[in-house]
Amino acid sequence: MQWLKVASLLSVFGVTSASGADDGARETFIAAGRHMADRRFAEAREAYRAVTEMPDAPASLKAESWLRIGQCFVRQNRRGAEAAEAFRKAAGIGLADPERSSMKLSAAEGLFVLGECAEARALAAGVLEGTGAAAPFRERAQVLIGRSYYREENHAAARAVFQQILEAPGRGIEAERAAMRHLGMLRGAEVVTMETRLYPSSLDPNLVLSAEFHVPPEPRPLCLFFHGWHGSARASRVEMEIGPLLGEFFLVNVDMRGRGTSTGKPDASGFELIDGLDGLEFARQTWPDRIQAEGGVYLVGGSGGGGNTLALAGKAPDIFSAAVSWAGISDYARQYRHDASGRIRDEMEVWIGGNPDTNPEGYATRSGLHVLENVLTQLFVCHGTRDATVPMPQAYRERAEALGRTNIRFRFNELGHDSIEWVPALAHLRANRAIPSLSPKGSLVVSSFLACRSFWLVLDDPARMGRADYELDDRGALYALRFTQDAGRTPVASARLRVFGEGATVEATGGGEKPAVERIRDAPGYADFLIKGGAPWKVKVTHWPARAAGRN
Repeated sequence: MQWLKVASLLSVFGVTSASGADDGARETFIAAGRHMADRRFAEAREAYRAVTEMPDAPASLKAESWLRIGQCFVRQNRRGAEAAEAFRKAAGIGLADPERSSMKLSAAEGLFVLGECAEARALAAGVLEGTGAAAPFRERAQVLIGRSYYREENHAAARAVFQQILEAPGRGIEAERAAMRHLGMLRGAEVVTMETRLYPSSLDPNLVLSAEFHVPPEPRPLCLFFHGWHGSARASRVEMEIGPLLGEFFLVNVDMRGRGTSTGKPDASGFELIDGLDGLEFARQTWPDRIQAEGGVYLVGGSGGGGNTLALAGKAPDIFSAAVSWAGISDYARQYRHDASGRIRDEMEVWIGGNPDTNPEGYATRSGLHVLENVLTQLFVCHGTRDATVPMPQAYRERAEALGRTNIRFRFNELGHDSIEWVPALAHLRANRAIPSLSPKGSLVVSSFLACRSFWLVLDDPARMGRADYELDDRGALYALRFTQDAGRTPVASARLRVFGEGATVEATGGGEKPAVERIRDAPGYADFLIKGGAPWKVKVTHWPARAAGRN
């Protein structure tokens, strides 16, 4: 939580500014901090309380100790009168500005966490009325006032505060982001109906998938949202990550498989990305009158969801008009080696399998970096230079520049992991409505799968990679496809080919033994074929009614 991060910084200030205090106060304060870091909260509270009772301890150290006592109660989930009283004492100690403003604001944020909205708002208003608070503290105070009104469901007052923030010249990015998220949620609460629905996987009948479908009152373009690595659809809504999108789109906020209420096992940007595509199709079939026929299709995600976005933009090259990724994992092997704490790495070893040394193809096929050459979508990549969780996408940018991909824009700022800038991100989405088109003939990387508007090719394992050389007919339907693999790749034993259109038949040939073709599914608008046999193989597709005479 932001107030905890700020309080940690203030604690450093409190210790260093206490040079006039006796050594015992400072040493006790530092020892209390170690107890808190080790989650020994009772011992930490006792030590911090000892500091508050030392007559020679400076006021700043006493105020910081009371703040930490309140935090200890909160982190133990003891959010009662004792925690509130500690925050009140932190705010009530007489300090010189700007110490007083910063401490009052940190205490106000603590009271807000406890649900004491009116009291938190009063303290934040005091910061605004004072003369010693710097601009960042004043913006934090404004945001807290708006959040307190929002929590109390005083929507008119909350809207007024956040609108004032957006209209302020020179506003900071974090205040702007908070305002846009809250205003978006307010607009969504007024006009959008949220329906949490289960829907089937088009590939695996054993999967039961779930998403929040945010249904607008009038037709809007479809937008697919991917939550973060440890998140869920509900968390993305509660944390207001989806807020700015609710006023613009028919939003499909998916629970990735194995998260939220979706069944299955996560596979980190492998086949789980297809679950998002199936969610879009479920929305089309269920609410056809609420989806804008002439609008584009959009893709947004942050953190782990940003990695999903970068990967799907390359694995589904002609499906999305525009996409936004922030703090996204572009190279899973690099992420594994970067994550010394194991916060993400430990799941990688289960969801992908092994590590980049034991399973290099598994990590490569999840990475947007390795399908970048496929990307036709107008893509906006935002990343904070202070992001300690996901490393900067330097190799991704270098490869985009080497390929001359002007459809991929980068925006690097001085923020941390929550680096999204919604004003340029929404402008990017609004400005790009056209759905990209594949060339009549071309070559695309197949990394776990390839999903195009005319065909899908899904390999037998998400850790498999190859190349598809395709040819479309004059109607844009698949006419021919050749699948190959580079030397040294793990061989693909079978693949599912989905052909869109009515009455398609497939004939396969191979470099050696003829591949076996089995029609395994007929669905409205497409048919699935299982192709058994190693690469290289080639298929020729015939559609009904027969194509124009003279086409070879």
